[in-house]
Amino acid sequence: MGFDASVIGEHQTYSMERTEESADLMISGMTCSSCVHTIESAVAELPGLLSVSVALSLSKGHFKFDPNKTNIRKIKEAIEDLGFEVTLPSKVNFDHQKEHREAIRKWLHSFLWSLIFGVPCMTIMMVFMSRHSRKIHDEDLIPGLSLENLLLFLTSTPVLIFGGRLFFIQAYKALKHRAANMDVLIALATSISYAYSLAMVIIAMSLRLKSPMVFFDTPPMLLMFISLGRWLEHKAKSKTSEALAKLRSYQAVEAILCEMDKNGLITSEQSIEIEMVQRSDILKVLPGAKIPVDGIVVSGLSSVDEALITGEAMPVPKHPGDVVIGGSINQTGVLILRATHVGQDTALAQIARLVEEAQTNKAPIQKYADKIAGYFVPMIISVSMITVIAWIIVGYVNPKAIDDSMMADHGTFMGTKSPVVTHHPMTQADRIHAAMMGVHNTSTNEDPHTKHPSGTLMESMDEKIFEFAFRCALSVLAIACPCALGLATPTAVMVGTGIGALNGILIKGGEPLEIVETIKTIVFDKTGTLTKGKPQMTKVCLFVDHSLCSIGKLLALVGTAEGSSEHPIAVAITSFVKDTLEIETFATCSEFIAAVGYGLTCKVSGIEPLIDRYEEKDRLKISIASPDMTLSGVVVERLPLLENRSRGPSPVDSPAQAPQVYTVLVGNRDWMRQNGMDVSEDVDQKMMEQERKGHTAVLVAIDGVVTGMLAVADAVKPEARLAVYTLQKMGLDVFMLTGDNRRTAEAIAAEVR
Repeated sequence: MGFDASVIGEHQTYSMERTEESADLMISGMTCSSCVHTIESAVAELPGLLSVSVALSLSKGHFKFDPNKTNIRKIKEAIEDLGFEVTLPSKVNFDHQKEHREAIRKWLHSFLWSLIFGVPCMTIMMVFMSRHSRKIHDEDLIPGLSLENLLLFLTSTPVLIFGGRLFFIQAYKALKHRAANMDVLIALATSISYAYSLAMVIIAMSLRLKSPMVFFDTPPMLLMFISLGRWLEHKAKSKTSEALAKLRSYQAVEAILCEMDKNGLITSEQSIEIEMVQRSDILKVLPGAKIPVDGIVVSGLSSVDEALITGEAMPVPKHPGDVVIGGSINQTGVLILRATHVGQDTALAQIARLVEEAQTNKAPIQKYADKIAGYFVPMIISVSMITVIAWIIVGYVNPKAIDDSMMADHGTFMGTKSPVVTHHPMTQADRIHAAMMGVHNTSTNEDPHTKHPSGTLMESMDEKIFEFAFRCALSVLAIACPCALGLATPTAVMVGTGIGALNGILIKGGEPLEIVETIKTIVFDKTGTLTKGKPQMTKVCLFVDHSLCSIGKLLALVGTAEGSSEHPIAVAITSFVKDTLEIETFATCSEFIAAVGYGLTCKVSGIEPLIDRYEEKDRLKISIASPDMTLSGVVVERLPLLENRSRGPSPVDSPAQAPQVYTVLVGNRDWMRQNGMDVSEDVDQKMMEQERKGHTAVLVAIDGVVTGMLAVADAVKPEARLAVYTLQKMGLDVFMLTGDNRRTAEAIAAEVR
């Protein structure tokens, strides 16, 4: 667009006099909190670096620095030296979404490879484990290789190669830059178990021994569950980015820039990109268009839907001098406004930045977890090595401890004075000793499973000791691989803030989530939180006798008139009429005129089919004994306040005398008076009765006669009363905050109290 690219934060002004600046960088290649600690520790050593915060969930880092001592290039180079890829956010507005999709695809493929071969591997393991528990032992296919080990080898190898490829690549990059992350643990656990198993099988085959116990089942199980976790983790990251993208999508893409002369007349117009709008520019907003930036109305009358920004369900009338918010939708008239806040200074941009900063800021527990993660991997590797050494020492000092632990698996016993015959195949050490003693000589008649008290104990126990020690060490590595402490906290904060933003709840980071248990007071917004945020019909009043104008006729005329309006009140009325009359289309409306803040007038014709169809179903009959009824859940009240008025015959006297074209007015009191109609005290009282409840009441006049009243309101959610009651029972103080009028606020409060 011709502008110089700059790091995120166009709201900042760079100056030689500044001693603090901030910048954001997108960082690729991080897999766990250990990576976060590695980056933060390395960058923190740079001179002039004031603070650093790296968010694993967003793949993003926020840096504050003294521009006189360092700059963003040095920070970028320091991170790249650690083996991570760094990009400026201004260049990845679209590519970052593509990167998420690519990561999701890679981890899904990794999980599918692990799943396809991992499930058979675990099935094979359980089948043979069940056979061994029933003391059923199969002969080796060839000396040293059993059917079980062959099948486990065939299913484990593809998982390690294809399912574990991403883990080994990340582990190699980490080790290359002298760092140890979670991928290093995963690579160690899977490769050691696979290499140990393969080596044991090869040795057994070469010495023609009995097939040994192996750990081929460890890599498939470990890689399958962890790759599933990585896939779900990247999907959660993508959803968070989508939440932010959705917030930013409310922003207009283009704006109409106007040039005005000294008399305030527009001399020229041109469409420009939203990034080119400057403060004090004069902009034109057409009906139905998004307001591009925050500004002040210079001329024009309209109503603006600010529901996306403020949550208010009803459009807000705008007059010259009123403030408008970027991202809200202009509805009826043309507005000319002067831009006051542009770019990152608009209200919408600040909301999006608040959500993004909330996901970047760390909760105290998360900072603690990241700090631990920096030492976690080396500590786990050390503990695993100590485990091997400790169990080997224990095995030789107290062989019975090892033997008791493995008795259920091996069914072998320590030597006694007489030979002990077991029903389990000989272990590898037994076979080695037997080969040395000539047991495999075909001329011998001695049972190879018979162990003699002298010379066999040490050989038999060697395998047990090392096998048990390796198993314990692998268990330490495998259990530590997911690193719940390092992944659960940032993921929970990321997903929680993202979903909250989509539901209109802005959470300022992890710290507010952590201290939420100390809350004593809850403050609810009214619109969209306690209420549905969408106007609905609540009441219909008919002010003339049923013989003069039926309910069906009133609804058909009002629905047809309001069908040409996009006002939320009109949408509520037309939706109610369609449900009640059971129709899809209305009659004919012509000469439609809408006055912002007042109402509408039009000509309606062709309603007879709508009335006839409705009355045929016998749903309109109202007897004098039962003047009220309910239609589609809305109370319909018949109050013939005007039946004795001496105005002469009305055009709505009866269906037989009714003309085919009706003049319909719908609006407030002022609209009726402007059009020469008197609003009686009784009608005014009925309107005030609804307004005291927080409802919006509109009058309907047909051919010069005020015929009825419709009440529309933002209905309270069914669960609101229970939510408020539950919170109060918990000892919390509950308040409601609203920008609406006091009467509406008190009415809603009384309803949920």
